Amino acid sequence: MKFLGNFKNWITAELLETLLINDGDLTPVYQPEKWRNNPDFDEARIAVEKAGYPSGNHHFCQYTKETECLKNLDIQMPIPLERKDHHWWFIKLNPGQMQPMHFDPHVKLTKNCIRYTMPLLDYQPGHVFVEDNFLLTDYKAGDLFEWDRPDSYHGVVNISMNPRITLQLSVYDSD
Repeated sequence: MKFLGNFKNWITAELLETLLINDGDLTPVYQPEKWRNNPDFDEARIAVEKAGYPSGNHHFCQYTKETECLKNLDIQMPIPLERKDHHWWFIKLNPGQMQPMHFDPHVKLTKNCIRYTMPLLDYQPGHVFVEDNFLLTDYKAGDLFEWDRPDSYHGVVNISMNPRITLQLSVYDSD
């Protein structure tokens, strides 16, 4: 991951408070409708199924511009997005929530995708993010990172006593 700078001033108190007090859209870790019947995803889908994640007991909190608690906030991205299409989402992992190692399907379905990650809270022991063989630690709220490979396997878990919140941003070329 490439560190691009700190954009803590982008994180407003209103945004952070909204994310902390609302759980957004409770999203299952295993979403078979995104993975089935696509040969590019079969290996990852089968690995997740064999590991037992389809049990339905694993969820995380996700927020998009359609999430009810964010609809009245004017959320602009912290960096210029040029002429690329993009989408963003926030992920909150409450203590005990996780996402197993996976890749995000949209990066294989778009052209020239670039991925960014920004924590909205300072690192705490127990906030675990792994991308391939890289473990991200000691970050500060607002640190912006560009992924080396947008389609890399990654996973996250929160074994701390406090929420872990990140902005996820993907930019890509239109067809």
